[in-house]
Amino acid sequence: MAKAFLVKGARCVCKFGSLPGRFTVLDHAHFYINGRKLAGSTLSIGNTFDQPGFGVCKVNPLFPRPCIPAVMQWNKPYLALKTSLGGNLLTDESTATCLMGAPDCISVLMTGQIPLPGIADFTKATAAQQEDLDPMGESAGLTEHQIPFEVADVVLPAPEPVSIEIPTEVPTITLKVDSVRFVGHEGNTFDLHAGKTVDIEVRLSRAVLPGEAGTFFYKYFLKNPGASTYEREERIVPFIIPTGSAKKIVRIGFPERFSGTQIAVSFFKGSPFRPTSAAQNTVRYLNIIPAGERYEIIKAYWTAEEKIPEERSGSDFLRYTYAPPRKEICKNEDAFLHIHTRGLYGKEVLVELYERDLLPKNYKLAVETVVIQDNVVSVPFLMQEVYANAAAHRAMIAERGAFDLYCVIKVPYQGVGDVGNTYTMTSEDDLKLKIENADIEDQILSSIFGTKKAVIGTVEEEKEEDAGMITYHTYHDGRIIKRIPKKNKKPDYYKYVYHDKNGIVHNIAEVKWYEIPELMRGERINTIPANPNDTYDYPSDASINGKKAYYYNDSEGNLEYIVVEPKNSSSAMRKYSVNGTNKAIIVETTSLNYSGGDGLVIAYTFIQTARFFFGADQYAVFIGALAETSIAYKGTGNTSKDGTGFPSQTHVNGYGWDFSYQTAENDKKLIAAMKKFGCTTFCVGDNPQFDSYGVNNRNGQHDDHLHCGPMKTVNLNVEQE
Repeated sequence: MAKAFLVKGARCVCKFGSLPGRFTVLDHAHFYINGRKLAGSTLSIGNTFDQPGFGVCKVNPLFPRPCIPAVMQWNKPYLALKTSLGGNLLTDESTATCLMGAPDCISVLMTGQIPLPGIADFTKATAAQQEDLDPMGESAGLTEHQIPFEVADVVLPAPEPVSIEIPTEVPTITLKVDSVRFVGHEGNTFDLHAGKTVDIEVRLSRAVLPGEAGTFFYKYFLKNPGASTYEREERIVPFIIPTGSAKKIVRIGFPERFSGTQIAVSFFKGSPFRPTSAAQNTVRYLNIIPAGERYEIIKAYWTAEEKIPEERSGSDFLRYTYAPPRKEICKNEDAFLHIHTRGLYGKEVLVELYERDLLPKNYKLAVETVVIQDNVVSVPFLMQEVYANAAAHRAMIAERGAFDLYCVIKVPYQGVGDVGNTYTMTSEDDLKLKIENADIEDQILSSIFGTKKAVIGTVEEEKEEDAGMITYHTYHDGRIIKRIPKKNKKPDYYKYVYHDKNGIVHNIAEVKWYEIPELMRGERINTIPANPNDTYDYPSDASINGKKAYYYNDSEGNLEYIVVEPKNSSSAMRKYSVNGTNKAIIVETTSLNYSGGDGLVIAYTFIQTARFFFGADQYAVFIGALAETSIAYKGTGNTSKDGTGFPSQTHVNGYGWDFSYQTAENDKKLIAAMKKFGCTTFCVGDNPQFDSYGVNNRNGQHDDHLHCGPMKTVNLNVEQE
């Protein structure tokens, strides 16, 4: 139960902040408590804390930034008492929701009220306390009740009245969203291409008055084209209209996964958790058109596991783990066909499975019909039933022990501008799946998990090395194996080891890994777009890197693209767009300086850079190439923490490396070593001294360093204990 009201000067804490914040009252100047202290109310929103707010905001742990509080609403107020403006008083139990944080992320530490002693407190005071309270009087005076309070006719001063100042301007019109319209477009519906934005003008019933809450919201709903009702409700997005203004331009956009939908966007004033119903003139409709107006199946692949979000310990966000694609599968496994599309949201997809060699051409082993959501769908199949169906029709299938399964995907759709014309998309060539007549417990599939290890040499020691954490094993012969233990004791770290030609295992590094949105190749732009959601200042002593990075989110709050501003004109400004919902794993490294027996050297020193991050798989290639040459190299690294690798276009996601040149002999050894471990793309300078390197990709920007990559895919096997 609440015990005290909140007043100006109260101390509050935020679960994402680094220190307590000092509460202030800006919405009124007429309701006082505890003397001349302004009372806090539910209208105390916005930036209602003195600088520096709560210190450092850590809502995004990768990019901490100075706190600028943006209170959207207060919860758990005292409902029996209001200010004249209609705000309920806040108490020690009240909590607040910040635009940058989460519901109820702000709570009260101290109310700001100072308790004042009364007569009852004096009567309970000891003699020693009375001497402190009244050093000029007798110490036992109050204790011995020289003035008999219980019988004396004591006239106590009247309590100080609550001071209330009536505001000079009392609103007579309810503040609400009055109307919305597309800027530069007539009508209630707009065709918006995925990845683009549209401006919507929001008009209020009147201007926001001083002290009023200027926080508004829009909420959007999805439906399939042609459907009569909206089937999915998406997130609520807040925006603020400043005091004195009666309108605002809101910019809205949607990613590719929404392409093919119709979206209703509703604007309103009220609680984001209990939104008011919106009038028809405050709702607008968007038809989301796929990029390039292409309606298509982008890719499809088989796995043995469904994609499941997994919350990893020590993380503040969800990481999504994906099972590796499969080309072979055992008959007692479940299989999942993952289909990625563009512009086909809500369409019904038909999946048919065939065996082409022994069964009749049109005989279907299995048929599934599903509806595409978010332009992605996962279709489950029970392989045991599929195999039994095939074997029942041809005994030869059972005798062979395996057969190839073909898949056909059919999606009826209408092209842009077509009326009544229906096309069928199909995909089959890349979806052949070999069904093995074996149980998964007895079969090791080399295409997925690598070959079964013979128990010789240091195999048992290798298992011991892997105990408790995911480990990359790079072998001298060019193989790379990623081993995943049953129980991961260090889930935030990867371990890297190297196996030399003598069978000795060398522990090279343990590094922390991060999941980031996968970025596409950087493109040149000339100006910095307005209204970034976040920024990052590069270290001033990292000479090759940028001056400042700007981060831009989509309408859902997810990162959409990054713009990096150069320090000077020697580098171009670049924009790095997020590649859909794809993720990349990078590891944070330091300079290497390892030496082992038989002349083994694995050494690399970072110079003039902040690009200390590598792709997790690519770091295993890097270690193998350095071990193969046993030459100590220097360079400007791989990529930055956000995955851009500025000023390069191709260092995104840790896919590329830079090495300072040494002798031509050493550099050619390095190129050969990188090729051995799977990297086949290089770039050198156009100076004649590089003619002997055997590299066709050449330009003057690489006269001072050798570039390796990009290498997006690493040829490795994954072994699960």
